[in-house]
Amino acid sequence: MSEFVVELTDAQFKNEVESSDQPVMVDFWASWCAPCIMMAPVIDELAKEYKGRCKFAKLNVEDNQAVASQLGIMNSSKKCKAHHLDCEYCVIRS
Repeated sequence: MSEFVVELTDAQFKNEVESSDQPVMVDFWASWCAPCIMMAPVIDELAKEYKGRCKFAKLNVEDNQAVASQLGIMNSSKKCKAHHLDCEYCVIRS
């Protein structure tokens, strides 16, 4: 993982995402998810490019099931989520 991407836990989610003063892109991932693994370098590169303008974070859904369950993240087809701009695959908090 890049130095530009924050690794989240269920306990940190509210402070790091919901209370953030910046837009936040959260990658809900699992170690068994091939698309998650393939997207990791892209997310790292975007985090570097948008440093200071958007926060990028990852939440392992195997280890942190509470937030994923609350937000309806059931499988890898819902790759990233935060708040506001709702679409099926990605939601960005503005």
